[in-house]
This record gives sequence, structure tokens and C-alpha cells, in this order.
Amino acid sequence: MSKFLVLLLSVSFMATTVSFAEEDIDPALKDVQELLRTESKRNEVIKADSKAQQADAFALQAVGGNQQLKNEVYDVSADIMATVQKLSGGDTAKMQQLLQKALQNPGEFLKSLPADQQAKIRGIATQVEKNKSSAQAAPKP
Repeated sequence: MSKFLVLLLSVSFMATTVSFAEEDIDPALKDVQELLRTESKRNEVIKADSKAQQADAFALQAVGGNQQLKNEVYDVSADIMATVQKLSGGDTAKMQQLLQKALQNPGEFLKSLPADQQAKIRGIATQVEKNKSSAQAAPKP
């Protein structure tokens, strides 16, 4: 579970590389959320940015190559961005600090998220584990 939360935070951290001024945080947050939730827009950024390519490849690997689960990871990451913005009071430096702390202690960060986000993360992690178990149990040719 911790590894999975780190994945979510990595994707969220990638999204915070989009810079914006303090006074523009709400519109910028909406733009980042739309980017995370819209596969075609995400792919444009991924094509142009090697760090985004690495994060995307890591996300896909972490969910066992399942594209649908990867999209769910991006979706919950968009939700987490709004939570981070709220917890930081919109201060971009505090947002970065909060995400850094979350990377150091993902379990504690998970507890700070709203119940619906925790449930989404657990649901994705459960599905990943289920898919992993099914793949291991499948007969080998």
C-alpha cells in the first residue's frame, strides 16, 4: 500500500511542476486537474517532457500494465491535488513541502486525506493486487 501511495504522490508531484503564481492557484489547479484527468492532454505533456514520461511509465508499471487502473491513478491524483492545495492554504511552497513530507511518510499522508480519496486509493491498490494474484495463478503454457 505504501508503495502505491508513493506512486500517487509521484504523479501528483509531477503535476506540481506546472508553475503558477499564488493569485492564479485556483485556475491553475483546475488546469492541472483537467490535465491529469484527460488522457489526450496528458499524452501531449508526456510526449514533450522526459520527467513526465518517466512518471507515466512508472505509473503504468505500478498498476501491472493496466491502462484503466493507470487512468484511475491519474484521476485520484487530481483529487489529491485539490486536497494538497486546501491543506497548504494555496501556498505553493507549502504544497511542495507537504508533498515532500508525504513522500517521506506516505502512510501518515494517507490518513490526512478525505475518506473518499482513501477509499479510491485502497480500491485501486486492491485491484492491482487482485490482478497480480490472478496473473500469478494463471497456468503457464
